[in-house]
Amino acid sequence: MINTLFQLMDAASHLVIHNPHVNACERNFIQCLGMLIQILLIMYLAMYFIFVLSPQNFTATNYAEE
Repeated sequence: MINTLFQLMDAASHLVIHNPHVNACERNFIQCLGMLIQILLIMYLAMYFIFVLSPQNFTATNYAEE
């Protein structure tokens, strides 16, 4: 998923940011959209590391009721 996201951002960079036919407003919009995607990805990874990989999940043992 992350690799696909980076490939998408690289494609947007080559198609929009380095293209001389795209005006400045569209270029700024794509750059802001890329930053927003990166911020959301960092927030998602932070939540994952805090809640899923927390030490309580590894030390707590919950046995199934029989």
